[in-house]
Amino acid sequence: MELIYFFSILAIGFIVVTIYDVYKSKKRLRKRIIENFGQIPSFISNFESIKAYHLEASKYEKHRLIDAITWHDLEMDEVYKRINNTSTSVGEEYLYHVLHQCPLDVDSIKRRESLIEWLEQHPDERVDIQVILEGWAKKIIITFLIICSTQNIKEFPLVSYLLF
Repeated sequence: MELIYFFSILAIGFIVVTIYDVYKSKKRLRKRIIENFGQIPSFISNFESIKAYHLEASKYEKHRLIDAITWHDLEMDEVYKRINNTSTSVGEEYLYHVLHQCPLDVDSIKRRESLIEWLEQHPDERVDIQVILEGWAKKIIITFLIICSTQNIKEFPLVSYLLF
């Protein structure tokens, strides 16, 4: 009987320590996100790795894309390095792909601009979204983005709005 109490207390202690550790790590993550917002990234991206999603998604792209020569002439790799404040490989890949897009319809441009403005005006929500995204498993996100880019995304209007 005493052994059951011992293991019960041990299990409860383990659960409490785990919950506390998750709380502290999320707090550190939020602090890092807030401190890094608007700062020039200090890391160098591996473009060969980042291009993989862009090359795959480009096969199914509805938007007009910037070709490699124009991308190089505009020194877009430097622009990408300057604004890439993503914290996951999925974010890096998607940003790289979005920068290659040239949406021609005004509604698409206005929708993206309104989303950017909303994120600027709601810093707490922006940080919450970043914390959630960092918590997702990278492989799940990559698979999800590839499926979204190849399937009828209109079935998922919120996802469609946020991603495209």
